[in-house]
Parts: sequence; C-alpha cells; structure tokens
Amino acid sequence: MAWSPDGQTLVTGAKDGSVKYWDPAANSAAPCMAVPEPVKSWGLAFFPDSQSLLTLTESEGTVVRWDTPKAQVKERLAFLGANHTALDLSPAGRWLALGDAVGNVQIWDFPQRQIVTNLTLSERKVDVLFFSPRGNFLLCANLGPGIPQGRLWAVAGWHEVNLEGIKLEGGFMGVLSPDEQIFAAGYSGGKAVWWDLKARQPILPAFDCPNAGAVWVAFSPDGRLFLTGGLDDGRLRMWDTATRRPKSIGRVCRNGLHHLIFSPDSRRLVTAGMGLKEEVKVWDAQTGRDVATLPGEFGLINHLIFSPDGNTLLAASSEGRTLLWHAPSFGEIAERETRRGVAQ
Repeated sequence: MAWSPDGQTLVTGAKDGSVKYWDPAANSAAPCMAVPEPVKSWGLAFFPDSQSLLTLTESEGTVVRWDTPKAQVKERLAFLGANHTALDLSPAGRWLALGDAVGNVQIWDFPQRQIVTNLTLSERKVDVLFFSPRGNFLLCANLGPGIPQGRLWAVAGWHEVNLEGIKLEGGFMGVLSPDEQIFAAGYSGGKAVWWDLKARQPILPAFDCPNAGAVWVAFSPDGRLFLTGGLDDGRLRMWDTATRRPKSIGRVCRNGLHHLIFSPDSRRLVTAGMGLKEEVKVWDAQTGRDVATLPGEFGLINHLIFSPDGNTLLAASSEGRTLLWHAPSFGEIAERETRRGVAQ
C-alpha cells in the first residue's frame, strides 16, 4: 500500500496483480452507532442470536426491543409495565428479570410473555441485575449509599441462595466464575477475594491491588484468566486462575478505570476510563497489548457488554447515551469487497 503525496488517494497492490486506487473520503461508514434515545445504563441485554437488544428508557423505565445492526426500534414492550431501574435476560433468552426503585424484582417467561414470580431486595432500589454465565443464578444488588446489599437466587425454583459468611461490606463489584462455583468480589480497600459459593468461605490468598482504591473484577469466559482493575489508579492486572500469578498491563486510564469486560472468545478485553473524556480501549488478553482505541463521544461509561456472538460492543454512559460498535462478519466483508471491486 502507498499514499499519494497529497494524502488524498490510497493505492493498493494485490497478489493477483491488480492495482486499485481508493478515495478514503468516499462512502465512509460511521465508526459507531448511537441508540437514538436515552436509556438506563444497567437496563441493557442482548438476545442469544445477537440480532436484538433490550433497553430501559431513561425517562419512563419502559422496555424497548431494538434491531442490533441498525439500532432501530423493533417493538415497545408496553405489557412489561414501566418504572423499571434494571434488567437482564438469561443466556438462553427465556427469563427476563426487571427491578424497580423499591426493591421488587419481576421474573418473566419472555417467550410466553407471562410473569412467573416476584422476588425482593429489601426496600432499596435495584441498581444491578445479571444472570450468571450458565444462567443458573440471578444476582441482584443495590450499590449504595451505605452498605451494599446483594441477593442471589437459583433459577431452578427461584429460591434464595444463602450468602451468609461471604463478605459484602466494602464490596464494590462481584461476579460469578464461568463454572459458577466461585463468587469473586472486589473491595474498596484494594483487594479482590474469591469465595467458595457452596462453602461460603474465602479461597485464599486474596488478590492485592496496591493503590487501586476500589477494585473491578472479571473472569475470562474460558476460565483461564482473572482480571482486576483499579478504580482510582486505572491499572489492570491479569491473573492466571491456575497459578494465581499476576501479569500487570500497567496504567491504562489516566483518571481511573470505570468498567472492564472480556470478549466472549476470551481473546480481548475492553476498558472504559473514569473521566468524561476518557477512551474505550481494546486489549489483547494474552499479551496485554493495546489493540485499538474506539471512536465516539462518550460520557462517564457505566456499563460495557458484548453481544453473545462477539461482533457488537455496547457502551452505556451515566447520561443515558449508548453507543454500539459493530464488527462485520466474513460474509459482510466479502460483500463489501465485491462491491468495491465492481466499483473499480
């Protein structure tokens, strides 16, 4: 490849001997798409086929179904009611959980469009709802002010799982391991701890994260890596789950780290910074190398999620702004290459 001296034309040479001239300014695609209405940052969930997305409207707390590739409304689900504060959809797409401002959690059989049961998180607002990796548990939490409250329910029978003995005080973030045997919690004192979910005992030693302040935590979907990130210092550490040996990526966000996730294939991780002008960055999970900085105007990112197929990344801000980045499939790439070839 080579650029023309004026920087207006790119020239490429291919193995078949063809030479093509490209105008980079022509037919440029938008780097990302924005959901065209404000949504709640913890009111987001992809369907198993990745082609649809559920959101909660910021103003009324109603549920909307979107076409993922086009970011267009498919259906406004009025039958689910309003004033919801958080939602999640189980991995298989059957159970829809909806929380509200006074601690109620509704469970719906979504394909049948029938309510199944009601659960309760004391009398505090439901800030976070999410299903475990295999869909066997539902975690519900209020994040403050005061001592965070959390509840865990087994989907089979919707009975509450006893968390007595697992330290929630000082907790900042909690996730279940891919095999759903370990509850990992990040704490405000710069530590992360694994808890045996059945025995409700810590699996020592703890993970030390000096200068981190509060700690973000995440497991890679293949279960091989455990990730900790510092809210205050913006540093990432990846730990081998078998040996617990750390590998520091270093300082990734100047003003602190506000969210992190792994891609479904465990090959990439994505981070969002603390400041209003911070970047969303993509990293190679094996090498710790910075792979990409994603374009777009953000706010303070509260939630990052991947679609199940790994082709769409969604970032939601505290201001209600939601952006989607779509990676084209091999078929879409081939189609675009064919169109370009015809145009040349």
